[in-house]
Amino acid sequence: MCKVSVITIAYNAEKYIEETMLSVIAQKYNDFEYIIKDGGSSDDTNNIVQDVKKRYDKKNIIRHITTRDKGIYSAMNEAANYASGEWVVFMNAGDTFYDQNVLLNIFSRQYDNEIGVLYGHVLWKLTGNRGFVQTYNENTMKKGGSLCHQSVLEKRELLIQKPFDINLKILADREHFLQLQSDGIKFQRINMIVAKEDRNGISSVNYPQFYREATIISDRYNLKYKRKNILIGRIKMFIKMFIPQIEEVAMIRNALKKID
Repeated sequence: MCKVSVITIAYNAEKYIEETMLSVIAQKYNDFEYIIKDGGSSDDTNNIVQDVKKRYDKKNIIRHITTRDKGIYSAMNEAANYASGEWVVFMNAGDTFYDQNVLLNIFSRQYDNEIGVLYGHVLWKLTGNRGFVQTYNENTMKKGGSLCHQSVLEKRELLIQKPFDINLKILADREHFLQLQSDGIKFQRINMIVAKEDRNGISSVNYPQFYREATIISDRYNLKYKRKNILIGRIKMFIKMFIPQIEEVAMIRNALKKID
């Protein structure tokens, strides 16, 4: 069994933090720690964290850190430095593990030492209890997609050696994984659903910035895929806000096309 560090980044997440925490605490895996890194919330987030820790953290696995940072990826970099596990997974506020056996199922087997990244599938939550499973493979990023970081477990040493680019505000995780691939780090797909992803994260609502950063990354790594312009991003933002059913249909259709 390998020690795992589960990290939650939070900022003004009072609506979501308890669900995420309970999902992590419920894991049946024996050797993991839980780091919650708050960036200075002004709402009730930190009080909820302390309350959940007091009520449910019977094994004293939670480490609650409150420090100012420069955004999501700055916070993720900082939290990785606090981690002591061999493997790290980011389960940020609003996201949850698929079930309580995820870590146990992943590490019920051994992996070759040269494997640096394990990745599985994710259930994208839409409205209510509806959603669909998004699968990934080794060509996902080359085609302009990205692994979902909630479904990725990465060796901590790689996060320390190659931190997220904090100049990217939305797609630093995509750039990070491409950097690892370019450096010859081995990825291994695990055929299971790892996480449920909250579709209200920044990458799902700020499409214009998403497309700007996608272009930067495409140029940086010489990726060949059809680019989307900022106008399309603004239209998608309008649709998501006022006609979310249209976005859901489009997402499901695209996901069906990607099924292996």
